[in-house]
Amino acid sequence: MASTNDPESFNETLVPTIIPRTVLERANLSASNWFDRIKQKLAVFPKNYYGNIARLEFLKFVEKWPLYGSSFYFVNKCKYAEKTFKNPVVAVNKDGVKILASTTMETIWSCKLNDIRSSRKYSINGNGILDVNIVQEYDKKSSESKLTIDTDSGAEIARVIGQYVYLNNQKAQYIKRLIVARHGERVDFCFNDHSHWTTKVVDSNGRYRPFNLNIPRNLPKRANGVAGFRTDTPLTEIGYLQSKLIGRAFRDKNIKFDIVFVSPALRCIQTAIGILKGMNAGHLKLNIEPGLFEWLQLCRQVLPSWMTIDELIEAGYPISSDYNPVFKVPDLNLSESLNEYYERSHKITKTLFEKSRHQTILFVGHGSSLDACTRLITGGQSRNTNDFYDILQRTPYLSTIQLNDNEKKYEIAGSPIPPLKHSVNNEYDFKIVHKYA
Repeated sequence: MASTNDPESFNETLVPTIIPRTVLERANLSASNWFDRIKQKLAVFPKNYYGNIARLEFLKFVEKWPLYGSSFYFVNKCKYAEKTFKNPVVAVNKDGVKILASTTMETIWSCKLNDIRSSRKYSINGNGILDVNIVQEYDKKSSESKLTIDTDSGAEIARVIGQYVYLNNQKAQYIKRLIVARHGERVDFCFNDHSHWTTKVVDSNGRYRPFNLNIPRNLPKRANGVAGFRTDTPLTEIGYLQSKLIGRAFRDKNIKFDIVFVSPALRCIQTAIGILKGMNAGHLKLNIEPGLFEWLQLCRQVLPSWMTIDELIEAGYPISSDYNPVFKVPDLNLSESLNEYYERSHKITKTLFEKSRHQTILFVGHGSSLDACTRLITGGQSRNTNDFYDILQRTPYLSTIQLNDNEKKYEIAGSPIPPLKHSVNNEYDFKIVHKYA
């Protein structure tokens, strides 16, 4: 194919120059079958797609085959859990290990490289055995298992698996990742009965008097006083504790953030501080990004009165005064549609991913941020209103999600840490309890 500029001159003898040997030998397709397939593909190529260009484009198509680039081994037997596979084919490539039926070459079992922990070669009665130790996660629970391969090619299989695992681990070190976290428990949602909490924490002399142990002991000073917290609520004491627990979980997983971007909402700022406190990462400063604020329709046509950068710094918060946000406060549109909110969140993610040279980025935002900041960049569409609210209700405080950027290929990697769950603890009122005495 490479020797001609005319696709019409392509014939069966040129098939081996197009199809990699490992594919040609294992796909159970004859040269004539491949010839027909290639001709069909060539027929839809643009006129200038010929010669090496056509070969390159077809190779891109072939590379999508799950077994592309595999090393194949015909073995005597494989055993995994309670299942035994007789005379199968073991295939190893960059995607992991697969067991294939020798007659059809269909995959009957598979394992990703990330799940492989170790391998051990030994012999029983002169027969070569290879054990592959595997740890897989289902529903956030780890399960250890073992694949036992009866083969004399154990050393070669172990070597190839080891090489792929090593390369996979090396590659992971250079993948950019973004972790998006929701803020912790907020005061206004916790104390939402009868009068607003801000009217109950100030006594007749104007002094701040928390009426519950879960109300912050102190509030940062702001220009409009306690009234400013009506639309810009702080965290509860439990909310701050939640944040530190999440930070500790990041530390336990050896996750270290290089840079942090935060919604201007006070609850998000305090959450980020708690996370960094739990991680012992007090050296990091917070970059306030108004574009990370939640869907503005939830504000009911009143933009919150956020604390200024100077007020936050005066309160002792580790805020960067040099950051130039993607969206400034005047850029925010109170009438934005849900689609516009997803577009705004997408622009934040894409811009900060591309501008940042850092490997691990943290966003601290709102319940909708986890989906909105990762949805469009991974090829999804904006949610409809019903789905949006359903997802919002299913995203509790301090939920986290990880997005990986592997050379502009974005994918969701799940939650990087275990979830946080605790029960409701209502107020005790002795008057109600003891009226039955």
